[in-house]
Amino acid sequence: MRIIFGAQACGFGPVSKMVSLAKEFNTNDKIFIGNDVSFQFVNRQKALFSQTIDRNKSKLNIINKAIKESSCGVVVMDHDLAFHFYLSQKRYYFIDSLFGFWYSRKNENTLARIFSSFSEMNQKDKVKNYNLLKVHEQKLFAHFYSEMSFIQNFFGVRNRISRLAQLGFINLLDVNPIVDNYNGQEYLNSYNGEMLINLGGIENFLVDSDTAAYLKLIEKLSLDLISLPYVTKIYVCSGSYKNPKSQTINGKKINFIFADKVFFHKLVNAAQFYLSSPGLTAFYEALYYKHPTIYLPEQHASQYYNINHIKKTWLKPYCLTLFDVIGEKKISPNDFRGSSQIVKYIGKILNNNNLYNKFRDNLCKKIEMVRKVDLKTYQQQCTTTINQLTVSASYVDIVNIINKNEQNYEQERRIEKN
Repeated sequence: MRIIFGAQACGFGPVSKMVSLAKEFNTNDKIFIGNDVSFQFVNRQKALFSQTIDRNKSKLNIINKAIKESSCGVVVMDHDLAFHFYLSQKRYYFIDSLFGFWYSRKNENTLARIFSSFSEMNQKDKVKNYNLLKVHEQKLFAHFYSEMSFIQNFFGVRNRISRLAQLGFINLLDVNPIVDNYNGQEYLNSYNGEMLINLGGIENFLVDSDTAAYLKLIEKLSLDLISLPYVTKIYVCSGSYKNPKSQTINGKKINFIFADKVFFHKLVNAAQFYLSSPGLTAFYEALYYKHPTIYLPEQHASQYYNINHIKKTWLKPYCLTLFDVIGEKKISPNDFRGSSQIVKYIGKILNNNNLYNKFRDNLCKKIEMVRKVDLKTYQQQCTTTINQLTVSASYVDIVNIINKNEQNYEQERRIEKN
């Protein structure tokens, strides 16, 4: 069985999930098609794939040929790759961790009617009308035509699945968080003074690592945090550090690195202090490791969505949002406009001494809170939240479901052939 894998190039969340899934498929014929931060991430686990295709450097006919020669696709949030499968009339399985975030000004009934009308169009009109859809609508389109959709559970997700299932979105299945917890480890109290700051992939449709104010803000912050008497070393992990660098201040080292998955998880498990931007994968990883985590301000609109849901739980004291620093603001539900607003506010904190000092001081108070946390109580609360979000299917079950479905198709093909 030849499987095409793909993941949206927006931070590390999608590609991290894709790698977790790819490891579980028992086939040597795995091809990855991707670009930018996803391609860079996969390059660090190349042994998983028989071939990698950089979408930025490959002609469309090469991508289409690979799709047509495949058995199926396993696509994590990459709506455009899913659309190539749809045009090629090839099966694809769509995996999504931000199902509740996708926004449209059109109501869901209207979207379902628009999507359904594609089945009457010729190829040229399909492309034309797909390009008229907004990006979030294209995400929902990918669900509508997928062989099956596996949706990572989060607060409010199951209600949306129920609504859309009544509108022609068939085979939507909510699944448990798709994260790796190597050897089922649980954080044990550490007193080594090490701090891990996880920024994820940083790069997305709006931000690149060379101009990211968020990156500059955290680099500036790390120079202050290393001076705390109980901090001995800092790791700042981000996809932006393809070329690692370090800085030593008063004999204490700050390492800026792009860590592979295994080493990153070792850092999560070992560090005494863990700070993370509020990506959903990072949230679930911290929850499963049961590591006391301070959630940094949001980088873009989807993290604004995440942190606002996290704040509604017992984890609120561990969240430091933009609004805690700059005051309440209205953020557009439109992904691009909302993210643009957030980037502007991050720039204000970076460049305004009063706002930066407020940000740093609030964060230091939360670090002090973590120093005094009752680990047993914290980890019990993590277990309760995990149980609340747990559904029947794990990410290993996703692989088993896909394998069984593909075996059924292969059986049918053989029967027809005979």
